[in-house]
Amino acid sequence: MSQHDMDVANGPGLTFRTDMNAALQALASQSSGAAAPSTTFPCQVWADTGTNRLKKRNSANTAWLDMGALDSTLRDAVSAICFAVDTGAANAYVCNFTPAITARSESVPIRFKATSANTGSCTINDGLGVVALVGGAHSALQGGEIVANGEAWAQWSSSVGGGSYILLFCTGAAEQVANATQSQHALTLGQATTLLSQPGRVDWFATMSPPSGYLAASGTAVSRTTYATLFAAITAQVTGTVTSGSNSISSVASPQAMWVGMPISGPGISAGVTITAVGASTITLSASATATSTTIVAICPFGVGDGSTTFNVPDARGRAPRGWDGGASLDPGRVFGSLQADQFPVHTHTYGSATFITTVAGGGSTTVANWVSGNTGSAGGGSETRMKNIAFLPCIKY
Repeated sequence: MSQHDMDVANGPGLTFRTDMNAALQALASQSSGAAAPSTTFPCQVWADTGTNRLKKRNSANTAWLDMGALDSTLRDAVSAICFAVDTGAANAYVCNFTPAITARSESVPIRFKATSANTGSCTINDGLGVVALVGGAHSALQGGEIVANGEAWAQWSSSVGGGSYILLFCTGAAEQVANATQSQHALTLGQATTLLSQPGRVDWFATMSPPSGYLAASGTAVSRTTYATLFAAITAQVTGTVTSGSNSISSVASPQAMWVGMPISGPGISAGVTITAVGASTITLSASATATSTTIVAICPFGVGDGSTTFNVPDARGRAPRGWDGGASLDPGRVFGSLQADQFPVHTHTYGSATFITTVAGGGSTTVANWVSGNTGSAGGGSETRMKNIAFLPCIKY
């Protein structure tokens, strides 16, 4: 221990020299000792041998500041700043930093080694109290952004959530990112799922049952409520006035969404009714309505179900898809969503020349020709015209 009050007493030569040497030794050893110097000065340095920490007096001379371990390099000291091993539990992390944090700073990140993975939203206690720990998108964590034994970095922000730590990353864990808005941005899983799995999308699977989020495209009638997103995606719905005894729906704001030939459903509209004409604000039906109301009517290209609570999904069993004509005149008159039977196109065949049989009668020069015709061969082929194919399970995303 070598400490001094830095007040060299007056005295004879030897006494003065001894006291001066003690003061110099205290300065040289940075006032080393297990206890703090009894006399302190602003910005004084103290080598605390009791805790093996180097401490510095603050400028107000009111407290000691921990500068790091005594026997460490500058690199070690810097590396140790704001690092701790978590002593909390999953979703509630506790970090006892050495030196302790005296004030949160937006200029210095903290680091901790997590003992548990998170399963949802999280908090962290940095020694100054419990605050929220959010993701890089400034949203609550969902789970999997922190893993056990992962090295986590977080940054304090006084403006996020009224004051929160933002998890910058954790080694071995998923990372929360904001939704992409530019071409070079990373997609979130939610965006990718939305883009790649739009309701109404039809996919073919080498499985014998539909994957999660899909229904078999088997023509089945399903609930308009349970599969409301799919119902909205593959139908068109408008508001209009249905009148009992009339085959016209009036006061339709946007009838252009309704196409001739489509099956239509709604209160007072019987099963099997289709659209026969579309006007500026009217829709003409193939049969008169049986009730009067201003209501929402829906066209269901693949079937109206029971007309009120269900609708039909496409029936792609044993059928190949074909692009809707849409005015291209390659498949004229075709109604969207309609089924089309197999067909062999109009064609002709060539036939060979006639076969003549001649004989010579009575040794004369007269030739008799006999025409051989009317023969019919055996029929060949199957029940349809088709290419080589493989059977998969057609499904529709809901």
